[in-house]
Amino acid sequence: MPRGFSQQEQDIIRRKLLEAGKHSLSTYGIRKTNVEDLTTAAGISKGAFYKFYDSKEHLFFEVLENFEAEYRLETIQRLQSIQTGTPYQQVRALLHEAFHAYRSHPMFGNFNPQDYEILLRKLPPELVQGHLKSDDGFVGELMQYWQASGVVQDHDPVLISALMKALFYVSLHAEEIGTAFQDAFNILLDLVAGYVAKE
Repeated sequence: MPRGFSQQEQDIIRRKLLEAGKHSLSTYGIRKTNVEDLTTAAGISKGAFYKFYDSKEHLFFEVLENFEAEYRLETIQRLQSIQTGTPYQQVRALLHEAFHAYRSHPMFGNFNPQDYEILLRKLPPELVQGHLKSDDGFVGELMQYWQASGVVQDHDPVLISALMKALFYVSLHAEEIGTAFQDAFNILLDLVAGYVAKE
């Protein structure tokens, strides 16, 4: 617990740091943001920052974790709202909406492969592995819902999660892929949805 701040002050500072992190992520990206940018926005010293986070990467990781928690809830709501169409159409619709929501979110306007690599390199391996396992668990929840609804048959959730991660990694390289990215990505969505629905 950071010393020198009351609990109320800690809560306010942490909230300001997280807001500064969200703003910096959407405006500059991780590489172009330094600790001073974050502390200035939060009204604390650089030394005080390290009482809250070990590094700026830890702060950005928490920002992304908070986003993902909300994103997962919204994805579940989307899943429950898609009740018509063939199994393939339902799976395809969810994948399209979920990836569109992620790619169009302002916070990821400057998030690129280099930023992602920085997080993987700077964060403790156990933190990264914990996040990846959490992703696997979430995909498992989606599969259970679809199976209970009769949309999909039995599948290995780890394999399906790997396919979702592959789509995410491809989306990170949209700029490098160029103008054909969206058409190529739509084909990948078709293939993954077809495999999941097994039509």
